[in-house]
Order: sequence, then structure tokens, then C-alpha cells
Amino acid sequence: ALIAQSEHPAWSARPGDRLVAHLEILMQVCRTLHFAHKRGVLHLDVKPENVMVGDFGEVYVVDWGIARRFDPSS
Repeated sequence: ALIAQSEHPAWSARPGDRLVAHLEILMQVCRTLHFAHKRGVLHLDVKPENVMVGDFGEVYVVDWGIARRFDPSS
């Protein structure tokens, strides 16, 4: 919704440049996926609909239903 709705209420908690805000969210998604990959888990369904932003700016990657394990050492 943050991508599509420039007047979304959550933008009031993130004043400033919207591009910077989007990039900060993307960086947190990347950190989350890196964390999972280091532990041998692939999400397999990363898309904007599976990224949620909380009231305090926290970023959640959701819907791990088709995630799969792999051997990170190979």
C-alpha cells in the first residue's frame, strides 16, 4: 500500500524523502533475507505484498509458507 498510495497514513511516521524511505525498507528486507539465507532458509515468494511496515517503522517479511531449507555451506 505504501508503494501505491502516496497519501497512506503510515507516511506521516516517515517524514522526508519517499525514495529514501523506500530504500530503507528495501535494505531491511535484504537484511532479513540475508539472515534467513545464512541459516539455510529461502523465502521463495519475495514481493511487495509480503513486506509489512509496522506503526513504529519496523519491517516484517511475511508469508514464509513456501520457504525451503538448503545447505548454506554448499
